[in-house]
Amino acid sequence: MIADDDFIMIGSANINERSMAGDRDTEICMAASQTAPPTVGGRHRGTVHQFRMSLFSEHTNESVAEHLNPDDVACVHRVNELAKRNWEQFMSEEITDMESHIMPYPILVDQAGDVTEAVKFFPDTQAPVRGCASYTLPDKLTL
Repeated sequence: MIADDDFIMIGSANINERSMAGDRDTEICMAASQTAPPTVGGRHRGTVHQFRMSLFSEHTNESVAEHLNPDDVACVHRVNELAKRNWEQFMSEEITDMESHIMPYPILVDQAGDVTEAVKFFPDTQAPVRGCASYTLPDKLTL
């Protein structure tokens, strides 16, 4: 996670029985921030920003101006469109090389926050996208 090109957290948080049981696997996490990073136009442009830009470039296979400000709608639209194209390519019957690594999580969220799966199972597996019912977590996403 990179927040505001100022704070970065890198770690492992697998949500599966092996990791969550607490006695069979270990997880690690590192967090850092840059004090007084350089700014351009009021936006941070220090080493955390540079690292995020490198990650965006690696995962999208492009280095474009829209990625400079991830909170801008233009960036969100560009990344979402790329993720959608990649998902369609991945789900196609035709096997082709992927040029980038970003795909959407296969769920749909309506205006009321209700969540449904775009596909029942993750491709090439019998793992359900939706998981199973929880007594503690609601079936809604909220903003």
